[in-house]
Amino acid sequence: MCVMLLKPGHGNKPWVFRTFDAGFDRMTSGYTGIVRWLLRHVVVGLAVFAVLIGATWQLFQKVPGGFIPPEDQGYVVACAFLPEGASLERNEALVKDVESHFMADPAVDKVIVLGGMNMLAGGANSTNATTLFVMLKPWGERKEPIAGKPLDVRSVLMRSFAAFKGDRRGLVLPFNPPPVIGLGTRVGIEFWLQDQGDNGLAALSENSAKLSELLAKRPECSAPNTVVSFTQPLLRITVDPERAKSMGLNLSDVYAALQTQLGSLYVNDFTKFGRVWKVQLQAEPEFRATPEEIDRMYVRNATGDLLPLSAVVTRDWQPGPNLVTRFTNFPAVQFTVGAGAGYSTGQTMKAAEECMKELPPSYRLAWSGASLQERKAGSQLAPILVMGMIVVFLILAAQYESVRLPFAVMLAVPLGAFGAIGACWLVGLDLNIYVQIGLLVLVGLAAKNAILIVEFAAEQSRAGKSVLDAAENSARLRFRPILMTSLAFILGVVPLMLASGAGAAGRISIGIGVFGGMLAATVFAVFLVPVFYKLLAKKG
Repeated sequence: MCVMLLKPGHGNKPWVFRTFDAGFDRMTSGYTGIVRWLLRHVVVGLAVFAVLIGATWQLFQKVPGGFIPPEDQGYVVACAFLPEGASLERNEALVKDVESHFMADPAVDKVIVLGGMNMLAGGANSTNATTLFVMLKPWGERKEPIAGKPLDVRSVLMRSFAAFKGDRRGLVLPFNPPPVIGLGTRVGIEFWLQDQGDNGLAALSENSAKLSELLAKRPECSAPNTVVSFTQPLLRITVDPERAKSMGLNLSDVYAALQTQLGSLYVNDFTKFGRVWKVQLQAEPEFRATPEEIDRMYVRNATGDLLPLSAVVTRDWQPGPNLVTRFTNFPAVQFTVGAGAGYSTGQTMKAAEECMKELPPSYRLAWSGASLQERKAGSQLAPILVMGMIVVFLILAAQYESVRLPFAVMLAVPLGAFGAIGACWLVGLDLNIYVQIGLLVLVGLAAKNAILIVEFAAEQSRAGKSVLDAAENSARLRFRPILMTSLAFILGVVPLMLASGAGAAGRISIGIGVFGGMLAATVFAVFLVPVFYKLLAKKG
């Protein structure tokens, strides 16, 4: 193909290419001189490698862990909560103001209001809670700020949080939905406070409130929220058994009357129109709307007389839980906590674990949702990277028919890890799952550059050249193809780093990791791989 395409006269390059070639030849000469000096001063090369390894270890300690970065999914969710027992009318007054605020935001397209639904409690109905789904404008219409207001999801959330943080009527909690459906209800962390000592609901309520206060004081945590409230006004109805017996009433009849009027009582089934219908007794809503309706209910005694229930029933209001929840068979309260500004979910999880130390030892923290998956994924990174390096090593060992020579290639992999974790540290990115995938990809990409040098050096050594000359010649001859292929790949991931729109956070994460890793693997590997080859081939 080259013979067919490169006709006579193709050697007359334009001035631009001649200038580039001359400059690149001078850079290659300087690079060769540095490699020659390092091959004669191996200790210096090893010292540089040791410093990079130490820096990589320190960076892994500093870069916070994460799982899946929050995404701009084109909508946000806001939950409005009033004090327990508040009426739906009071709730609607607050919700109207919240809806008006979002509709006035330039990034918002429309708002869907679900009155009386508590999304954070699994969609349970409650008169004091409302959920709003705020639909944002398409990503293409939210690139440029309007009236000085950024139109990204985070800015929308911050504006709404600032607008209602001091509202005395209730709590307005805006949040970004999780990037993966099914892993929790909001971006952040999710866990359960378990009572493993059977201390009772009162103690669980006290310690859950204490934990909420501790989390609210930590900068790593934002808007801690529990789905269980222990201040729900509950109507307690007490039947006096002795008085009921003295009046000729059967206790089962008293309870049946209460169940039938206030709740419902199943009677039987009947068939009509080819379907089976259930018969259930229940008072009309207007006759069971208030506790005073019990005074108008009657029950028949043993002699057939109708007696008012108020004669044997007392009622009073008591605070209690709106839900009784368990997790892994222990009484528990679910917490959802957002990550503070500038902090990752890994740091938020660590803060929650530190706050748990202030509680009695019988209370334990159990992760759930995305937090549980993050905790599992965090412990799998090292084994996955080791397995990837083992696979590459076995392939190289079969190719070179040597056990020692592949190490000259494998020692370039930590250089890529240094670049990836360093890039994450510089831009403030956490070690999420996309960065971890990039690290696994870098195992092969970093080894690719080293293979170009080691393979050619091994061929020259087999041809009879000394190890020193083989390493120097291979570095000089492979310098240009290494730079060209690496530069092409590095520029190829730039669009990932500059991504916007749906799924941009994941693309940016993997782009930054791979960009930094390939840049470091290219810059440092071209100098250090010849040194590695000299050390290992000398004995091979």
